[in-house]
Amino acid sequence: MTAILGFTDLLYDGGMDAGRSKDALQTIKRLYNAAKAGHTGSLDPIATGAIEDLMHSLKGRFTIVIVTHNMQQAARVADRTAFFSLETGGEKPVGTLIEFDDTERIFGAPRDPRTRDYVTGRFG
Repeated sequence: MTAILGFTDLLYDGGMDAGRSKDALQTIKRLYNAAKAGHTGSLDPIATGAIEDLMHSLKGRFTIVIVTHNMQQAARVADRTAFFSLETGGEKPVGTLIEFDDTERIFGAPRDPRTRDYVTGRFG
């Protein structure tokens, strides 16, 4: 809960009006509780939209990193996208950065065929 309280202070200090700050806090609490319960992948569309709106309103002042398997959400909210894959050909599996670029490039014309295959649903 400390992280949520600290985040609330940032919202008030940043000049966000009281109503918007209250909405943002409610959204953060909903996300926090869903994450604690392990259900962030199944947030309802209204909660998801509120979280995405909050990210858009904060991204000019903060760096926000999200990790998602939801390609549509990544395309909607990210300025830059990284695609990681688990390489299993060696002695033990290793996470590998395959491609990092502007989101439009990753989803529209990726350079690596593994990225293209993932974002188009050919695997994953």
